Amino acid sequence: RQDGWKAAFPHTSHFNPNPRFDLSHDVSKARFDHNLSLRLSDPNYQNSGSTNRWLFECLKVKRIIANRAFLKQIPQDILLMSAGKDLVVKTGIYRKVVANLPSCKYSLYPNSKHSIYNSDDEVLIRYWNEIFAFLK
Repeated sequence: RQDGWKAAFPHTSHFNPNPRFDLSHDVSKARFDHNLSLRLSDPNYQNSGSTNRWLFECLKVKRIIANRAFLKQIPQDILLMSAGKDLVVKTGIYRKVVANLPSCKYSLYPNSKHSIYNSDDEVLIRYWNEIFAFLK
């Protein structure tokens, strides 16, 4: 049933209209405040926890993502960007992924949290430049 896939996974958090910046995945307070104001103004962007479908897909990928034979079959260029202070994604697997992907560029953002795109200007300039250079 489609409703079931879109439903929030039990025990996940719901949208918090009063989140604390110091507990967020952002580094830039200005970007945090701006994004929060946008989310408050539109219920379609008031997501927070994972859906049943998201968890299902993550569990499927988890079984194969570090499989050397699987990774070696991926011919596309990959840009893997990692936040050094990520508390959401376990980044330890990245070394194995990068070592077994034929065309992978790994880029670490040591002072960024999970939402690299909500970092300060210096990080964002590097972030967007890397993305645009990769897409060329």
